[in-house]
Amino acid sequence: MNAVVTHPEALVSDARDSLARTHQLLLDPSPANVDLCCSHLAAATRKTQALYQLLSDSPVADRDVKKSAAMLRLEVLVVASLLDRAAAYHAGLLQDMIAASRSDAPAVASHQMARRVQLDG
Repeated sequence: MNAVVTHPEALVSDARDSLARTHQLLLDPSPANVDLCCSHLAAATRKTQALYQLLSDSPVADRDVKKSAAMLRLEVLVVASLLDRAAAYHAGLLQDMIAASRSDAPAVASHQMARRVQLDG
């Protein structure tokens, strides 16, 4: 059974860990890695929402927690930039594949031009 985290420091740490995993995966934006990012981003979102709720219920928060929460925003911006680049890369790749599929296929060498190999039995 999963325990509910009620400490702001733990929520910030968990969100940061999920964003860091996402960051690492997006350094190699393969389709599989982009897909894996979804679960990590969902976890970061849940932790951030829980942190927001916790801090709004208790307006007096530790200065370090507020500073750490602000640092999360920077990591979100980095991850957003990496996601944009991954999307642009895959969109460009798709366009290249479409263009390649429409181009003429290279001519196949005729049988007369092919080198004949004879094996002695």
